[in-house]
Amino acid sequence: MLQFAEFALLHEHNSLADLRSQFELLERCFTLNICPHATERCAQRNLTSAEIEYVLAHGERLHNAGAIAYFLGRKNVPKADRRNQRIQQLVGTVVLVSANGAEIITVYRNQNGLKEHRQKAKYRKPRHAA
Repeated sequence: MLQFAEFALLHEHNSLADLRSQFELLERCFTLNICPHATERCAQRNLTSAEIEYVLAHGERLHNAGAIAYFLGRKNVPKADRRNQRIQQLVGTVVLVSANGAEIITVYRNQNGLKEHRQKAKYRKPRHAA
């Protein structure tokens, strides 16, 4: 298992707080379970486990409806990775993780994924019989 000191040496350009949070996230990725639905969706969307880990490490984290959504937007991609075509294809990817962070529920692509998770659900007013 990779130790934090080794991880920090590999990523010298990041701040210590960023490194620690990325390391903890990567460490958790090794223990994350992927439910059968998410496995099927990854296959349909041609996403590898390394790409899912990338989204979890660099994506914006949002809590919504009893789950955690990780959204990878253009601004979340580090400058060093912006020329990589495969990483550019990951922009707009959303990884939905259970509230306790133990299981990946589903994976999908949506350029407006962040907007959808930030907004509260709209409720219709009930119609009254006239």
